[in-house]
Amino acid sequence: MILDEPTSGLDYRNMRRIDSQIARMRDAGIAVCVVSHDYEFLCSACDEIALVEDGRIAERFPLNKATLPKLKLNFGFAEIQ
Repeated sequence: MILDEPTSGLDYRNMRRIDSQIARMRDAGIAVCVVSHDYEFLCSACDEIALVEDGRIAERFPLNKATLPKLKLNFGFAEIQ
């Protein structure tokens, strides 16, 4: 399933509802691709990140504590140490 900006315009409570639905789909073995600019949502819902530049995947990595700084850098939050 491909979701394009599924949390756009939603408040926190409804963002969490979408996150829960994605978790149910993942647990059922359904592959879910989320396109989003919502950092908080990505950290909550995703286990892998694909950075897209010029219409192509420029980088792909699992989302975990070790790679979180890389995601933060792409959102302009922090530099990789």
